[in-house]
Amino acid sequence: MRIYGTPLYGTPQGAEVAAAAVDALGVVTAWSRGARLLLGYARGEVVGRPASKLLAVGPPDSARRSLARREAWLGRVALRNQAGRPVEADVRACPLTDAEKQVQ
Repeated sequence: MRIYGTPLYGTPQGAEVAAAAVDALGVVTAWSRGARLLLGYARGEVVGRPASKLLAVGPPDSARRSLARREAWLGRVALRNQAGRPVEADVRACPLTDAEKQVQ
């Protein structure tokens, strides 16, 4: 699954989009510079760890249902930054599939 997050107040000209990849087991496998800027965590602090640790609250039920059906989801999520404070972000979650359409 690839997750893109941007602050709710919009993305200023030239700003980076936060992006992360999460595998089928919920483990972060990639972390962009934009994600580091948004939440404050360096790549080594999150890659290989559960993505759930980045959530301030559990994902919305609509996100769970969409991803269970292997469909993309777009909505707001409360993430937790490195200082422990919540950060509201618009998130787009998209299942990643291989050539045979198997979720990765």
